Amino acid sequence: MDDLADQGLLIPIMKDWAHEVRELGNEGTHPQPGTSGTEERDAKAVVEFLNFMMRVLYDLPNDIAQFRESKK
Repeated sequence: MDDLADQGLLIPIMKDWAHEVRELGNEGTHPQPGTSGTEERDAKAVVEFLNFMMRVLYDLPNDIAQFRESKK
């Protein structure tokens, strides 16, 4: 995520969000004894982040390119 932010592909707030989501993922991947594992709301937060990130990284550039092409 830091590399994507350094390249200007993620805005700073998305980078911050990515690190928060990464911590949720780490908790789910490496649960501590006696914990209940990943909660549904945390899993949904990860999916929401990934959907948004894919939109920003893949869909948005394509949408912009299509818009620019339509102006020619």
